[in-house]
Amino acid sequence: MINKNLEFLTELDKKLHKITESTFTPNLSGRPFPIFIDEYSEEKMTKEEIEEVLKISQKMNYLICPINTCMGFSVGYDVCNLNPLKKGKSVLRFKEGQLPKEYTFEKMSETFMKKSNLLKAKILGVEIINDYDEYSY
Repeated sequence: MINKNLEFLTELDKKLHKITESTFTPNLSGRPFPIFIDEYSEEKMTKEEIEEVLKISQKMNYLICPINTCMGFSVGYDVCNLNPLKKGKSVLRFKEGQLPKEYTFEKMSETFMKKSNLLKAKILGVEIINDYDEYSY
């Protein structure tokens, strides 16, 4: 069951999101260092997919929290693993435009502001603020 849930989340992440590795060279040091760029597809989640994500995050060891995406121009969500071996590792990331239209920030907050989810956030040292403007500039 646990592996099935993780497989579902990671497969959905592949549909919606990818991370590209690049390098950045600041002017002052002249030494390049790796950077990781989140890229989001134009794919949308189905209502069934988001409902499964919310169900998994509530019943299993996964935190769901709002995040800032697209360099501040879009609210997104991160689903992180609380398994001690992979603690805090993101398994699914998506932006608000990939959600079905009825899944607004307010609707998503019904899940991410639940007591059990806030406890998971505390375990990971993540602060969740129930304010849309906090995640979108």
